[in-house]
Amino acid sequence: MDTDARPAALRGRTAFILACAVAAVVLPFTERPTPGAIREMWPPVTVFFVWTTLFFDGDEPLGRRLAMHCAAQLSIFAGLATALGTPASEAVHMGVVNVVCALVVARLFWSLNGGWDLATPHSVTLVMAVSAVSGLFVGLLGGFPDLAAFDLDAKLLMWWVIRNGVFMFVGVSTMMVVFHAQRPAWTDRDTRWWEVALLGPFSLACVWLVFEGPELPTSWVLLLPGVVSGLIFTRLGAAASTLAVSVLAAGFTMMPGNRYGYDGLIPASVVVDLLLLAMTFLALQLAVVREQRATMMGELVASRARTRSQATLLAQVLDSMNDGVIVLGREGEVAFHNPAARQLLGRRLPERVGGTTWVDHFGLAGADGSPLTDRDLVELADGHGRALLVDNPGSKRYIQAGISELETETGPASLVLFSDVTAQRQRMAELAGFARIVAHDLRTPLTSLYGRLELAREDLEDGQYADVHTHLGRAVESGHRMREVIDDWLTYSVLRDGRLAPTPLDLGPMVDDVLTGYLDDTGEDRVLAVDVHHKVVADAAMVRQLVANLVGNAVKYVAAGRPAQVHISSHADDEDGWVRIDVSDRGIGIPAGQEEAIFDEFHRAPQHCESFKGSGLGLALCRRIVHQHGGRISAASNAPDHGATISFTLPAA
Repeated sequence: MDTDARPAALRGRTAFILACAVAAVVLPFTERPTPGAIREMWPPVTVFFVWTTLFFDGDEPLGRRLAMHCAAQLSIFAGLATALGTPASEAVHMGVVNVVCALVVARLFWSLNGGWDLATPHSVTLVMAVSAVSGLFVGLLGGFPDLAAFDLDAKLLMWWVIRNGVFMFVGVSTMMVVFHAQRPAWTDRDTRWWEVALLGPFSLACVWLVFEGPELPTSWVLLLPGVVSGLIFTRLGAAASTLAVSVLAAGFTMMPGNRYGYDGLIPASVVVDLLLLAMTFLALQLAVVREQRATMMGELVASRARTRSQATLLAQVLDSMNDGVIVLGREGEVAFHNPAARQLLGRRLPERVGGTTWVDHFGLAGADGSPLTDRDLVELADGHGRALLVDNPGSKRYIQAGISELETETGPASLVLFSDVTAQRQRMAELAGFARIVAHDLRTPLTSLYGRLELAREDLEDGQYADVHTHLGRAVESGHRMREVIDDWLTYSVLRDGRLAPTPLDLGPMVDDVLTGYLDDTGEDRVLAVDVHHKVVADAAMVRQLVANLVGNAVKYVAAGRPAQVHISSHADDEDGWVRIDVSDRGIGIPAGQEEAIFDEFHRAPQHCESFKGSGLGLALCRRIVHQHGGRISAASNAPDHGATISFTLPAA
């Protein structure tokens, strides 16, 4: 509740309960009961009970604030009773009994219910029980006029307890629902207007029929308004409806023509009282049960919605995973698999384990290519997993797989989780190759560098200057060789994960610019021809690096004594939207069978690695640049002893 509204709500409750307290005391003391009837003394204890629930909880100690409220209740009761003709001593005695009774039964209800809200069938039953206790308390201790403590005979005491219990139950239960119910709505469904409109006349007819025909066996119809209100209203609506019916019935009992008296062991009036109690009890119980059912159904719907949401989220997560997931049931059936599992394994999954040899179906082998059996796959359950090779026409890659045991609603299951480690293994292979380069191509020039420097130092110390220049020149060559290896590796590493910045690019001027250095170098006999007239959409820096590497290889790998000849041309590719560039040379050519291998990282033909120095990364760099643009690259030998042609494609502008 808004803090600004709390004082107004408190004032409203205070005014309401004070008005009810005045009416509750005035009503019994102005009543003129028929001979043999009992004065209606249930209103004061009922109002004082509700008073306690509005301002206190049941655990509050008997302190000053509570004592002030009890004193106010006693003052209202004793003052009005005295003003209406009751002796002061008797008025105070009755007031004390009613106030103490209300306080005791209120705390008793709190201790047994744990709160004021009538939210369960148990709490409704507790109100009925404490109402009966209050009637017995007031009846024994003399809580109504003209009788002292223990003056009421057993028969009248029984009637009093029933009468007091009925109307106190009706009053307390309805008021507590009004003030303490957690759901303020009158109905929890779409109640039709005509249902509410007919309920009033229907209830009036039932009460009239009971009081106008006591000799007919129709008293049970008094239950019908309670049943109807319990079926169409919430606790709040049912409480208001039964309170109205009970007040109407109480009014009929106070009419001069009331034919329900207190004659006999079980008077007719007591039967009507019990019917009112049963009506209110049924209405509240039905409303409470319906609300509980609605709450449970709401929670069930919410739980199902959360479950569906979680299932949807889990399915989305599993579907978006790059790792493969397979769930195997207790009988080996494939209960679930995500799209990544199908993609990584390259083939449709069998329906169950055992019906198909998984090793043969997916082309599984050890990471080193060693053969496997299905029994070997059980070792995946050791918690560590193992690397496998998936080698079939649909997929060829390395995966790291493992199995974990699960407990499901249908019994034990197995979770197979595997991930693609092909890139990691390739990276490891690259690092291993780089280690070999470091061990060989860096160590050799480094050894030469130190050796030449050492020789130069010794010659300088001995005063022999003739060979110093030669030694230093060879040392510089070794340094250049080391720098080339390092530069190639750094360039490859940068381009490996680099992002493209494609722009329209005219290939002709860019190729001419790359060849300028070679054309200006008159120390070598070279023939360079360019026939490039196309435009592409590509990263200018990467394409420059690509052409420079290919031209550098064409110029470098030529037989001794033969001039380098390079021809670069461009053509429209067979595939629309692409341009093919050919770089042809008349060099040493490509060893047979190595047209694809030359693009691997650190690959160097054994027959040429001693004669021609290199890192084995140049063509690997070219392939990566082309692939990053979505193109193709290939190599082919020309006619015998006439070099090779490297062809690649780039997107046309």
